[in-house]
Amino acid sequence: MKKAPGLNEMKTIIKTIDSEFSLNYDQTFTSANNCEIRRKLIPELQKSLAPKFRPSVTQLTKWLNSIHKSRRATARMRNSGKLPKDLRRVHANNRQNDKKLRRIKAAKELFRKNDPNITDYNKESLLRMLADRAFHSPEMSDTDEEDRSKTVVNVYDLSWRSAEVSIYF
Repeated sequence: MKKAPGLNEMKTIIKTIDSEFSLNYDQTFTSANNCEIRRKLIPELQKSLAPKFRPSVTQLTKWLNSIHKSRRATARMRNSGKLPKDLRRVHANNRQNDKKLRRIKAAKELFRKNDPNITDYNKESLLRMLADRAFHSPEMSDTDEEDRSKTVVNVYDLSWRSAEVSIYF
């Protein structure tokens, strides 16, 4: 997703701007206190962004609302003690997405080089399968109840597994 020009600059300005212009993330975006802060903040942002970007008041309000929504959700999680768990979830999702992208890149490169291990497969369906997270390995991992640091990964020899894959098990 492509970000709007000026949004990153606005985020940097918000981080460095005086504390009187900081939105209160404990309150809603439309609260009286935050409306008063926005009334002062938007002209300051327009001045700071002016030479390079000229966003409208409506655009700045939408950007501020988006930033406020994200930061308010993070602040609420931090206050409830759920932030570390959420950060682990986000990190795991990012790692899984990176892995998926690496696999797609490798498959494209193997197709480009006409690798004999991959040329028997339909390129479009293989890339679609790699891109779809619904296709996954039937491996199961179990954590030892007594010693949480021990994890066992069970790999099953399934009857439908191809001969090319079976040689690795």
